[in-house]
Amino acid sequence: MGDEAREVLDELSSAASRCALCGFCQAVCPTIVATGRESHGPRGRVLIAGALARGELQPASSADPFYTCLGCRACYYACPAGIDVWELSREVRRLGASRGEDPLASAISSAISGLGDPLGLGEHEVSRWSEGLGIPLPGEAPGRPLLITGHMYQLMSYVVGLSGLRESIGEGPLRAFAHAAAAAPRLLSLSKVFVDRRAAAAYEGYLRNMASLLRAAGVEFSYDPHEPYPGTLLYELGHDEEFSHYARSFADYLRRSGTQRVITVDPHTYDLLSSVYPRYVDGFDREFEVLHYSELLGGLRLRDLGMTVAYHEPCHLVVRDEGDQLNAVGDLLGRSAKVVYSPRSGRRNFCCGGPVELLRGDVAAAVSTRRFRELKGLGADLIVTACPICHANLNKDGSVVDASEVLAAAAGLRPLGHEGRGSRPVRAT
Repeated sequence: MGDEAREVLDELSSAASRCALCGFCQAVCPTIVATGRESHGPRGRVLIAGALARGELQPASSADPFYTCLGCRACYYACPAGIDVWELSREVRRLGASRGEDPLASAISSAISGLGDPLGLGEHEVSRWSEGLGIPLPGEAPGRPLLITGHMYQLMSYVVGLSGLRESIGEGPLRAFAHAAAAAPRLLSLSKVFVDRRAAAAYEGYLRNMASLLRAAGVEFSYDPHEPYPGTLLYELGHDEEFSHYARSFADYLRRSGTQRVITVDPHTYDLLSSVYPRYVDGFDREFEVLHYSELLGGLRLRDLGMTVAYHEPCHLVVRDEGDQLNAVGDLLGRSAKVVYSPRSGRRNFCCGGPVELLRGDVAAAVSTRRFRELKGLGADLIVTACPICHANLNKDGSVVDASEVLAAAAGLRPLGHEGRGSRPVRAT
């Protein structure tokens, strides 16, 4: 057994030994509600982790519950012993990465390492949203904050398309394709033909909204069309060695850009750069200030749109330690409309079902359907979120929009009407 595997097993054993089996975590976990299976809840995952550490189970036969973990971390704040089941799940994925893992996870990781993006998106697909906006390059505006999209909004239009394909042909053919793509990552770039063009137009529009909002707030920034992917899924899939190299490379890219402030636009990239990178890149948090774009819009003049919106808070913004939650989006929406929240919000947030949409579409669909019904039941004019994954999972009937859409309307930058909402991607229930 290698040192890394032994280290992982020791961590699994430590977590399992602290579990009091109280079950508080079960009450807040979205995947146990979706699957109805104890093994797919936090307590079940801890018990399986203990069995793995004792050698009673093998990773290849018991990894599935750890791939359905959504990483929302609601269970962590319910656990009296402070067991972080998301990190536990990452550790088992890390173990699987060296012993044969989920084929689709392997294919995605291979694509990131070989192609620089989970689906092999090129510069055109990543930066098309910025065409015609006249945003200066980092070299043309040295020292300005650098806008980093993390490729997240751009990827979602392909995820929406692939999810529709799964519903049409089933899981089997996609799994077979994943097996082939794990050995030949360039095959994943074929998935680009399944892009949902309506979704692409919406997500590119949301990115343009954010750039316009920053400018309206007087924020000067730069953007690089060659922006590299920051490695989010490498980290989430437990490929720590590859992620560590990737993170150092991305940090070097930021240094070459000459910036000291990074503006992110989605919760996953914000969380990755602000909370995870400092653990892998020495001094990262001292070199770079990481911001979410909403934090820079406080001085923006917003009018009341006279409507009610149900705000689904992204887990990576609010399921965090007290004082570390990012509430700027909700505050801005509150200046633009009447905002209502589900009882499961804040640190008890009920996840949207992502980011396992590609890995475990059935689980993601069950979780997102439940959350959508909760939000729809609030009776608001619109459901609003601030995460592209949340949007892709929750947009069942076209009534879900990104927060940037509402804020752009409140700032007088573009209208918010029925026609605009109707152009949003519609997901099957």
